[in-house]
Amino acid sequence: MITEHGELRYKILIIAEHTELAGTVSSSLQHLSFNLHQVPTINHTAAELGKQLFRLLIFCSASAGEKQLQNIAQLKAISPGIPLLVVSNDGLTQAVSESFRLGASGYIRGPVVKEELCHVVSTELTKDRRFHQSQLLRQRVENTEKIHQFMLKNTPDLVYVLDENQRFTFVNDRVEELLNIKREELIGSHFNLLVHDEDIRRKPYLFNERRLKPRDAASRELHLKKRLSLSDNADATTLSVPFEIKAIGVYDQKIPGQDPAFRGTFGIATDITDKKQAASLIRFQAYHDLLTGLPNRSLFRDRLTLAISQAKRSNSCVATMYLDIDRFKNINDSLGHNVGDQLIQAAARRISSSLREGDTLSRMGSDEFVLLTPNIKSKADAEI
Repeated sequence: MITEHGELRYKILIIAEHTELAGTVSSSLQHLSFNLHQVPTINHTAAELGKQLFRLLIFCSASAGEKQLQNIAQLKAISPGIPLLVVSNDGLTQAVSESFRLGASGYIRGPVVKEELCHVVSTELTKDRRFHQSQLLRQRVENTEKIHQFMLKNTPDLVYVLDENQRFTFVNDRVEELLNIKREELIGSHFNLLVHDEDIRRKPYLFNERRLKPRDAASRELHLKKRLSLSDNADATTLSVPFEIKAIGVYDQKIPGQDPAFRGTFGIATDITDKKQAASLIRFQAYHDLLTGLPNRSLFRDRLTLAISQAKRSNSCVATMYLDIDRFKNINDSLGHNVGDQLIQAAARRISSSLREGDTLSRMGSDEFVLLTPNIKSKADAEI
């Protein structure tokens, strides 16, 4: 509860078994920013605790000896997480020590001294506040760690850390799915165990980046080794899989006047196999007819231009031939477009099977094909 001045008003429950002591306690604490509540006996305590949250219990005991200890034990049983301050006229040392053993946080002997009471109550609430703050901080750390673990477990990427000797100190479990290699095998191993041999020579500093800022490179693609199955065999047959690497150097905190010490590399590797396949498919679709797989008008024009240039240099000829299927419209109208498509595909296969290597057959549209035959000497060669 917050006061109008913005101060926290702690709720305190007074168990007024000893009414005179309870009255002294209430009057002593009245001037402070506490929200005081009171119940007449221990039997009423549980019901009150069920209604609202209290930060401190003050038990004004009317009994002594064994009976008082039983009451303290009963209070701790129904409120194990709340500090308990005992105010009693039983000032025997044994009573005090036994009260602390049973879980009391503080003990004040009667008669009550206002200053002592206020000091003890403030101390207990301060301890309680610090305890709850530490619990909250611990919970936040645990939640952060859970989020961190969740991200590492569920990220589709390979996350890794190398030490200054370029050996793995951490790699997430995703490596087993992406590359069929157990993470335990990688810990302590050099990163070259994963990188394709050709890329080790061509891009030696991409996986084990030392710079604090991303490397300014047009391409950060690297090929890693993927085993055919999850195996401990370092000599197992591997495939080359393209990955996009994002990595930065890890350094000690900079000390004025000194260069920070290099401690390793943190990196993320993303499998771009699907991305490259999609890009390849887009390029293919841009230059090929989707029904037959033959070059389309754009690719035919490029090859024609190239063939003419080569013919000029070699003093040879280039021939182009136009072909179409007679009465193709009748096929579509009578048998349907599916049959028409099958006829187009069959015609493309038959014509392609009779071409030389280097010839180009292109589909221009509908039933129209154009054939390019470079490196011929005369019209008669084209006719053949």
